[in-house]
Amino acid sequence: MENNFIDMDQALFFKGAPNDQCQAHHVGYVLKGRFGVRLADGSEEIFEAGDAFVIEPGHTPLRLQAASIWPSRPQKKQSGKQSS
Repeated sequence: MENNFIDMDQALFFKGAPNDQCQAHHVGYVLKGRFGVRLADGSEEIFEAGDAFVIEPGHTPLRLQAASIWPSRPQKKQSGKQSS
């Protein structure tokens, strides 16, 4: 679980990354408060308590005060044969 105690635009932490943005794929659930992202086109998407979210690569996080989120990492597909 991740908790936020202050509002913070985290763009500064991604300076130097491709397009100065997070390149990871995120899936999660907002337990409390609000959480958001700024997308590559400059628009913002805000998620509130009770929202599940899927965030594609090419964004910067907006941490909003009093938010608690449950992040999940998508599982990588396994290559190779599956046993029957």
